[in-house]
Amino acid sequence: MSDDAQLVNRRFGRRTFLKATGALGAAVAISGAGNVLLQKRDAVAQAAAPAEAKLIPTFCAMCGPSSGCGIMAKVVDGKFVGIEPFPECPTNKGKNCPKAHAAPQWVYSPERLKYPMKRVGKKGEGKFQRITWDEAITLIADKLKEQKAKYGPESLAILSPARRSYSDYLYRFLMTHGSPNYGHSGICAMQRMFTFSYTIGGVTSADYTNADLIVLWG
Repeated sequence: MSDDAQLVNRRFGRRTFLKATGALGAAVAISGAGNVLLQKRDAVAQAAAPAEAKLIPTFCAMCGPSSGCGIMAKVVDGKFVGIEPFPECPTNKGKNCPKAHAAPQWVYSPERLKYPMKRVGKKGEGKFQRITWDEAITLIADKLKEQKAKYGPESLAILSPARRSYSDYLYRFLMTHGSPNYGHSGICAMQRMFTFSYTIGGVTSADYTNADLIVLWG
């Protein structure tokens, strides 16, 4: 054995070799754990990063079918989260009222009914009980028959929101029942006009000229 080999054997004995390999193994383990932590960090950061929003051109019809204000629906991960202006739309030229901006609240409202609810307390108490669809249909049918027999078919009226895909079905239902009293509108003045017309025959107006007292709110 050469002098150099003997020197190496003396400096790197069995114990020294084991220490060296142990340190190397620990370094490899730490490196592997570090890689796992880095991967987890990157995954968390990617999950926390905001998803890319998609803008889909469409229109808002909450004021009725004749409005059709253009909007760009903002969709994130398949969920409608808001709107952006649609300047190219000739109807509103990128301008939208608060109703359009509140559209996601309408779609995802926690108070949105998902199944029939029957009032079990007095009117105004807010006590309701969930019932099946068959129970709801039977209950409504019985009440409609009772009302029709007691007050006549024209005692039933329906005021629907702005024209929807189901509006024609409501109209046909009323005609089958024997009532022409159907009105539709958004959350504007149509409800007031509808109520006055079908109760006292027309919309009243204030007589400001002969009034002794005028109260202005707001």
